[in-house]
Amino acid sequence: MPNPPDANRTPDPRRQALRLPYDLASAGTARHLITDDLERAGAPRRLQQDAALVVSELITNGVEHGQPLEDHTVAVSWTLDHKTVEICVSDGGSGAHLQPAATDPTRPRGRGLALIATISDRWWAEPGHSTTVCAVLTA
Repeated sequence: MPNPPDANRTPDPRRQALRLPYDLASAGTARHLITDDLERAGAPRRLQQDAALVVSELITNGVEHGQPLEDHTVAVSWTLDHKTVEICVSDGGSGAHLQPAATDPTRPRGRGLALIATISDRWWAEPGHSTTVCAVLTA
């Protein structure tokens, strides 16, 4: 059984890194954790909301389209520097074709990377043995 999220956090209050179960429910867990951390740090509310949406989309994409890491988790980290937050999510998939899909208003899904591209200042993917997708948001 995985450790609770607080047990896997890093000691630097500006950087949080944790492993969450490879499960869609982890998107909600990460959403609450990043919102709480950014609120405690005094980040603007809009940055908190955007970061919550981005971390949720990144985890959802990793679970739906990737593979679990060796310990059956996804790795999540964020770093706050003044009014900028960098969010990264890693899964065990190859991430060979990470591009925002053309949005189709008749489809209920498939907008995750397009949302991330719109909300963030920049985003990128680091494919390899595992895939890490990062996004930077500025207030």
